[in-house]
Amino acid sequence: MNELVLIGTHRSPYTRKLRLFLHGQDFNFKSVDFEDEKDLTYIESLNVLRKIPILIHGEMTIFESRQIYEYLNNVYLAQAREDEIFQNTLSVIDGITDAGFLAFQFMKYIPQFEQNSFYKIQINRIEKSLSYLEKNHLVKKWDFLGHGLLSCIEWFQFRSIYDCSQFEKIMNFIAENGNRPEVKESRPF
Repeated sequence: MNELVLIGTHRSPYTRKLRLFLHGQDFNFKSVDFEDEKDLTYIESLNVLRKIPILIHGEMTIFESRQIYEYLNNVYLAQAREDEIFQNTLSVIDGITDAGFLAFQFMKYIPQFEQNSFYKIQINRIEKSLSYLEKNHLVKKWDFLGHGLLSCIEWFQFRSIYDCSQFEKIMNFIAENGNRPEVKESRPF
């Protein structure tokens, strides 16, 4: 079978959830730096959107973590899952992560970001979505959903984006899985 190459950064929660999903599989991880012009040129040669993660498998190049997961799950690893609940929960986790990225950009580049209504909307999205996951206890297993949630929450903690301590079930899940060797190995801090 052709070599799998996952391209991303150590700090990206999108890349990290795929690294956790691929733990124990034969793949290569290529770390890139968005501040290095050669790396940016390389990324753009693979993905015109200049986004990571990117997966290369033989002649196939796939970008966007969700598409990469679908490809790996269906073509490479063939793992079963309950589709509708899984997809909805994955959408919520990806939405939380997206809102966190937007909030982080405000925190980094906008003076007095706390007063910005768009920033407040993102924080509200995070809070409401985490409440939904907590109430419905949708992430219980160490699978791609768990990888995504852990990557998101730890990234929030690393970047001081949102204090998730009020979500007991979620934080218990993070604590239960946070000492796994693959989690420690992939941690960006």
